[in-house]
Amino acid sequence: MSRPSAGPGIDFLLAAMPWETILMPSIRLGLLKAVCDAAGLKCEVRHFTLAAMEHFIGTSCVPGIPADEAIRIEDYDIVAQETRSGLGDWIFSVPPLRDPPPPDEDPFLARMRTSEDPAWRGRVDLALRMRARVPAFLDATASEVLAYRPRVLGLSLNFGQTAASLALLRLVKARNPSIRVVLGGAACDGPMGIALARAFPEVDALVRGEAEHVLPELVRDLIRGDLIGPREGRNHPVDGLPVVEASARLSAGELDALPVPDFSDYFEHLTKTSFRERIADQVALPVEASRGCWWGQKHHCTFCGLNGDSIAYRCKSAPRVLDEFVALARRYRVLRFQVVDNIIANEHLRELLPRLRAQGADFSMFWETKSNLTRRQVRDLRDAGVRMIQPGIESLSSPILALMRKGVTALQNVRLLKWCAAYGVMPAWNFLYGFPGEPEAEYARMAAFIPSLGHLPPPSGLRPLCVDRFSPYFDDPDRYGIDIQKPEIDYRTILPVDAATATGMAYQFAYRHRDGRDTGSYVEPLRFALDAWLSEWHPARTLTYRRGPGFLSIVDRRPGAAGSISDFGPLEAAIYLACEDGANAATIERWFTGQGLAVNVGWIQGFLDELARQNLVFVEGGKALALALPASPDNSAPDSEGARAG
Repeated sequence: MSRPSAGPGIDFLLAAMPWETILMPSIRLGLLKAVCDAAGLKCEVRHFTLAAMEHFIGTSCVPGIPADEAIRIEDYDIVAQETRSGLGDWIFSVPPLRDPPPPDEDPFLARMRTSEDPAWRGRVDLALRMRARVPAFLDATASEVLAYRPRVLGLSLNFGQTAASLALLRLVKARNPSIRVVLGGAACDGPMGIALARAFPEVDALVRGEAEHVLPELVRDLIRGDLIGPREGRNHPVDGLPVVEASARLSAGELDALPVPDFSDYFEHLTKTSFRERIADQVALPVEASRGCWWGQKHHCTFCGLNGDSIAYRCKSAPRVLDEFVALARRYRVLRFQVVDNIIANEHLRELLPRLRAQGADFSMFWETKSNLTRRQVRDLRDAGVRMIQPGIESLSSPILALMRKGVTALQNVRLLKWCAAYGVMPAWNFLYGFPGEPEAEYARMAAFIPSLGHLPPPSGLRPLCVDRFSPYFDDPDRYGIDIQKPEIDYRTILPVDAATATGMAYQFAYRHRDGRDTGSYVEPLRFALDAWLSEWHPARTLTYRRGPGFLSIVDRRPGAAGSISDFGPLEAAIYLACEDGANAATIERWFTGQGLAVNVGWIQGFLDELARQNLVFVEGGKALALALPASPDNSAPDSEGARAG
């Protein structure tokens, strides 16, 4: 690890511990550094995530360690993505946090070894090898922190960072008790922060809420040794605990006024690592364009606990967001961006995307969206440089989507997959199951039509629902007929805490249906269908149409179709094109009438039924969605909402 140069010390050191990705700097720390710098504090940031990867690689590449036992970047990523399991926290569950039990008596390892998931069972050895290297990493990290001689140490706890951060906290405090430590981040929100503060008296202050306006003065209070209490803009909500809460959320105007995050530490450290060349072209810069969720503040999805108590939606202005993209790209010479918003603002769809396109830069962006995007909006996303979206599809059943309060239909979800495939925007999505009151027959019905979607991007997997803290399911389980059972992560196997504290720290929970249903008994047909979809999907397995003079030709190269061709004459072609975004027979008949053509609605319906039998359309509620992609999507008219013929 690098060491800071000797000097008088600094006011505030912000640190990110594993297991955040090494491919992106922390936006939370980058923004807080910029805020503290503007307030006149001497502040530094350390991304110890990079240091951890360097340490794991370095301790693997020594004589006597077989190559197949070396720890790779891919191994780090596996652990970083396992936030739901607690694996990363368990790896750091070593002294000074606790003395771990022998491996053959460890309940966490026992759960891994007996898991039904073979991948999970296969990670036992990796977890043990990583854990063996953690004490040396913690010792070196604590020494580096002390070398900065910070008056205050700030640790941001996202999910998966809790154990590593607390272990560092204890080491630093043991070596220099005069250093004040402040915690914040998603894992400190609501009751989770209260439980942390009760269990770890080494914490001098814990911040809940949006910290930008309260943190600089809090750091000054800690430096002066003042008691942590209420001040303008902040509350002290729990007697006897050093918990500070921002009393107000930042407004849209205040978000605009925030400085551009400072990621210089990340890139300075990255250039000194041995693996910089391996990941240089994968590094992305995080951008925050909004906070909260505009859909959730109106119709809170029943299973979602994102944002905690800060679901109220606020977004930066389009010019301000554009300036941030441009400033970050120029400063760090990086063109990949990950927008960290929960959902893209409608204003940004209208106003920001054209501005990004006009830059003429080769931006590559990720954005979370709602799944009811139109064809034009998908095209606009692509043209602006958006290469991947996370649209929150979750299911292809309208009754189940209604139970989630998603505000979309299955047809809209399939339509989005279609236009993403047509325009080259990759959707990252997965299937969820196990929703209270879900109709069991829907899973067999979905399994039956999944093969017709073989040319569209498949989900990453099928996952059981878990109940998030702050979600409607968690807040009112009686209403939904479920019993909250236990935390998904049992912190008693990781930290020296009692059962009440472990529950208070948890974010995700297992549950039981009061009607006694066994979700595994009816979800299997869908699981088999999705496994086939995922294993057989390939960009060359397409379903496309081409328009000719007076005809339309569809080529079917989906799995099992062997390149079959369907040719339609003018009337049939017009009907098929009318279904590009979904239409029913009555709507199509009215369009024909408007063109001065008399076409029997019964005949139209019969043709749509035949298309359904050939799996060329997706049908829901009497509306048919054409599944074939235009061979030249940019040459056809966008957004045929309703009937359209060519």
